[in-house]
Amino acid sequence: MVDDVAALADIPAGPLLASALARIDATRVPNNVLLALLAGQSRQASHESARLLGVIAEIGRAIPTFDDDAVDRFDRPVPHAADEVRAALAWSRRAADRECDLAEQLVHDLPQVYAAFLVGDVDRSKVRVFADHLAGLTQAQVAAVCEALLPVAGRLTPGQLVVRLRRLVAAIDPRHYERRYRKALRDRTVCAWLDENGTAVLCARGLSPAQAQAAVERIDLLAHGARRAGHPSTLDQIRVDILAGLLDGTLHHLDRHHIIAHLLAHRSGNDYEAAAHTADEGSSLTPNDDQRVGVEVRVALSTLLGCDEHPGEIPGLGPIPAGHARAVVAHQRRAEWRWAVTDTDGRLVFDGVTRRRPTGPPPPGRPAGSSSCTFPPRS
Repeated sequence: MVDDVAALADIPAGPLLASALARIDATRVPNNVLLALLAGQSRQASHESARLLGVIAEIGRAIPTFDDDAVDRFDRPVPHAADEVRAALAWSRRAADRECDLAEQLVHDLPQVYAAFLVGDVDRSKVRVFADHLAGLTQAQVAAVCEALLPVAGRLTPGQLVVRLRRLVAAIDPRHYERRYRKALRDRTVCAWLDENGTAVLCARGLSPAQAQAAVERIDLLAHGARRAGHPSTLDQIRVDILAGLLDGTLHHLDRHHIIAHLLAHRSGNDYEAAAHTADEGSSLTPNDDQRVGVEVRVALSTLLGCDEHPGEIPGLGPIPAGHARAVVAHQRRAEWRWAVTDTDGRLVFDGVTRRRPTGPPPPGRPAGSSSCTFPPRS
């Protein structure tokens, strides 16, 4: 077993290495040679990742045809090729676009990096570093950088590789990063998505470093001020609440002292228990609701009435817990409410806009959804 693992270093990445690795049972490998097995497995994994990107690059230039035997390629990427990859592998649009762009760049613009990736000399994280920092350089400049760094890239961490790349690229083309910086400013954007816990991530890209630092410092000063005034939450929790309040209108037109006073007087809308408790009372989370922007929420009526705990949905983000859906709806009672009736298979039967509003929760002693709840005409 020891001899088999030791021999892996002399086998090039590809079918032979894959065959050799397949014959080795990691649970029976002696402790002192496990790292050699790890190195061989990593080289083979890089090889397979490179082959996958190579196939994607071919799809990106394949000419659409009805001839099953045709092997024709364009000299440029085919529009909508990412949609083909997305459909074949059940990827998200973002993932398919990202992988198609990387495959095109790596195979056709950075062949030296692709070759090193194919033989397992560099792994995917370092390939990504090369792709990020060499975009926009001429072929001669790319060749010079690769000649200097590819031989040592496998021994560097991604962070160390970034430092060396930046220094070398800046020496070759002093204005390279300035051009990229200007383009990134033009392409600035804000996006949001749900993470694996169901909470949202808000991201702003393309800010100038001075803008970002000024924003962070302002939030930090307010958070420290709230903590000194006795706020019970952690600094990170307060920072998030301040950021959300400044952006959604809750803290609109408030000065520093009023913001801190507001934070002390109102529990965070991001505190699940606090939000649910406030929703049950039918009161508002903030005194500035007229400044807040409405949020579209899709949730079953049975869930709003407390008869079940089916998750709601915020379009564009994804599912949210039932309790959070009820809290968000409760804070938007004066917003437009739409209803929809579906059949047992989920198909829409008919829909419309509500003309009445509930006055509040059922009286004590009556179950949620009781018919005694009145619905006055909407103003």
